[in-house]
Amino acid sequence: MRSRVEVVADVEDDGTPVLARLRADGALAVRRTGPSTVHLVGTAAGPLDGDVVELDLVVRAGARLDVEGVAATIALPGPGDLAATWDVTADVADGATLRCAPQPLVVCAGARLRTGTTVSLAPTASLDLVEQVVLGRYREPGGTWSGRLVADVDGAPVLRQTQSSALLAAGPALPGAAAARSVVSRLLLGPDVPAAAAATSGDAVVCPLAAGGALLTAYGADLATALRHLDDVWPTTPVAGALHGS
Repeated sequence: MRSRVEVVADVEDDGTPVLARLRADGALAVRRTGPSTVHLVGTAAGPLDGDVVELDLVVRAGARLDVEGVAATIALPGPGDLAATWDVTADVADGATLRCAPQPLVVCAGARLRTGTTVSLAPTASLDLVEQVVLGRYREPGGTWSGRLVADVDGAPVLRQTQSSALLAAGPALPGAAAARSVVSRLLLGPDVPAAAAATSGDAVVCPLAAGGALLTAYGADLATALRHLDDVWPTTPVAGALHGS
């Protein structure tokens, strides 16, 4: 199945927020829940192996868009020969703000999922992007996942990052500690992001970016632990819209 979501946020001359385009098909629906807020709603199981999900977000000059979700997305094994894909593309214009914090992606045992997020920002645009991945449901081994995050500002590369379930399984752990099965990433870009210094707290790290902004990454044996580590390493701005639970 192919699912596609398109959202275009704009603003009137008097400052009134406008959603110039709000479309969805396939296994996803999108609902406006505030002047500049939309929620993603799953309408079918999946994604299954071989499914394709595409989210296309555009925030025009001076506008704001907040993207959230009503529930976790559950990636399941299926009859396809290919991994399911979940791709997000965002274009944020000058003076615009995108906050994207959907609920977690849960990759069940036997499932295969590849995620990709590509964001392009104008010089004065702002971004707060949260991605949460959990390998397996409660007491279930996780499936196979890989994720790619790409960010450009004013056409110049700012971030290129790849993570995967294999890297989580091979990562360091204290003797007797449970293996990491949850990862939360938060990318902050824009003129209002405070200058960040490299820091760690538990299994979380702050990576200041050479072009400004910061990438926060946290790991945990469950999602609640990863989120707690993230809040510890960046305490002044807890994850908004994220699921603080296991």
